Amino acid sequence: MADKIKLYVYLLTVVLLTLVHSAIFYTAVLLVLFFLSGRGFVFILKKSTGVVAFFAGTVSIFYTALYGLDVEYLTLLNLRVFTITFLTFLFIKKTDLFKALDFSKTLTFLLVVSYSQILSFKKYYTEFSMALKSRTVKKLSFREKYLFSKSSAGFFLDKSLKNSQEIAAAMKSRGFFIE
Repeated sequence: MADKIKLYVYLLTVVLLTLVHSAIFYTAVLLVLFFLSGRGFVFILKKSTGVVAFFAGTVSIFYTALYGLDVEYLTLLNLRVFTITFLTFLFIKKTDLFKALDFSKTLTFLLVVSYSQILSFKKYYTEFSMALKSRTVKKLSFREKYLFSKSSAGFFLDKSLKNSQEIAAAMKSRGFFIE
């Protein structure tokens, strides 16, 4: 029951965070979230920063190129994105999603499918990294790292498309899609 309550609080909080337009508010919420994260603070902070850095950089550059530099708006946007991302990682760390979604067989099934995909992709990534490490003697150049990343991304994209087709067919055969 506690996990369901956490789910509802999380969803309500995300909606509320999208409605507020104050950098001071987001800073205060972040401080509360930092406190609530406890020992997991550094881990969640690293994950959130890593995920948001690419988004924030890309969006900020393109926004500035199209509309000019608006520091106040960009600060608000990036604070909002970082706050929601940190909240999401905190929610995932503190909540058993399987218990939170056990009220719906469909959502539980989708979670199981998603989780199994995440675990298999994590395994592939680990195997790719170990294979690269075992086959290199000297430090890789930037170009070699780029080529490895490019081929790995191609594999994951191809695997995702194939898996999604198989999963969609399996779900259709079990009545998940109504036509």
